[in-house]
Amino acid sequence: MHPSLAHPSHRLHRTVAIASVLALATVGCRGSDAAPAREVASERVETAASGRRERLFFSSDVAAGLQGGWRGGISDPDDGWAIAMAMADSTLDVRGVAVTLGNNLMEPERTVADSIAGMMARRTGRPRVHVSRGAAVKLPNPDVRWTTTGAAFPAACRNEGVDSLAAELRRGPLTVIAIGPLTDVACLVLNHPAEAARIRRVVAIMGRTPGQSFAIGGRAGLTDFNLVMDDSAMSVVLHHSAVPLVFMTFGLTSSALVNGASVDSLAAAGGPAGFLVPATKPWIAWWSGYFHEPGFHPWDQNAVYYLQHPEAFSCARVPAEIVPCPADPDHDQAGRCASHGPGQPASLNKEAVQLWLGPGGMGRPVTACTAYAGPAAKQAFTRAAIDFLR
Repeated sequence: MHPSLAHPSHRLHRTVAIASVLALATVGCRGSDAAPAREVASERVETAASGRRERLFFSSDVAAGLQGGWRGGISDPDDGWAIAMAMADSTLDVRGVAVTLGNNLMEPERTVADSIAGMMARRTGRPRVHVSRGAAVKLPNPDVRWTTTGAAFPAACRNEGVDSLAAELRRGPLTVIAIGPLTDVACLVLNHPAEAARIRRVVAIMGRTPGQSFAIGGRAGLTDFNLVMDDSAMSVVLHHSAVPLVFMTFGLTSSALVNGASVDSLAAAGGPAGFLVPATKPWIAWWSGYFHEPGFHPWDQNAVYYLQHPEAFSCARVPAEIVPCPADPDHDQAGRCASHGPGQPASLNKEAVQLWLGPGGMGRPVTACTAYAGPAAKQAFTRAAIDFLR
């Protein structure tokens, strides 16, 4: 999911630098300007030609079908659609799902992910994908230290999901689809640097073009949920690793909508659709009433579709910069953070930073996807977002 408001059903992006633990994590740092990843399109061709399935691992706050929890309200179902979409693709080899706090609490999210894994295993006839418990809280900031020596304690964030991802990386390189906060990816960087160096790329739902405000249906005050949920994690991954990063930005993901009628057309499909359709309809009812859009945004499915059809996106190598937003909006006289300043919506008060992806930034190069390659590409994506369950 991408944007968030004060209401429990939105998403935000945010990041703050942490200092000392990071000195321990060098991830074989090939320098702040890491060697660029091979073009994903050519990788896709090579994988298909060799008959190999592309290995990938999900870090997700999947909460389809849930309501209540720490945010209250109905949880966004899009993570569930993304995970099922990848598991349905015979060319993708989903090696695991680590569930992290975000849309809802981690433990009920884990139950959702495990249910989807079981349904997709029955549908495809392939082995059931292992679901592990990831982060239940964001990275500690300030970081945990020993009182006697002052030494950092990076293992404070370790969990089953992080160790499961590390184990899969020891078996071979893979792509991480990070469709929740980056907590577990950052914890991997801090505790398993050699394994983190084997990540082919992280594809994340996060970021904006410089100065871009988030608004939908005329409603402003939206923030970048996955970033806001753990801003320190973004700082670790961006500044203290050389892991190749691909960001599916708000400008891209907010432009595609699956209408409610398309979802209804799957009502009799059974199997995973029998779970995802009823999990999605209450969300659409709420979303259409609040944002006046008669459908749902398949935010997270963009990350999966990027692996399936990289040619469908307009992407570029650009510098990534974490832009700080003063805690007191009256102090942001320069107005550098988009939509911040005197009189800003209260929902922006928790946005400590923004992730700017575009020319003029001071950070290391990343890949930012800001639009679809054209109207036909967007239409093909919105069809694919549900047709895999027909």
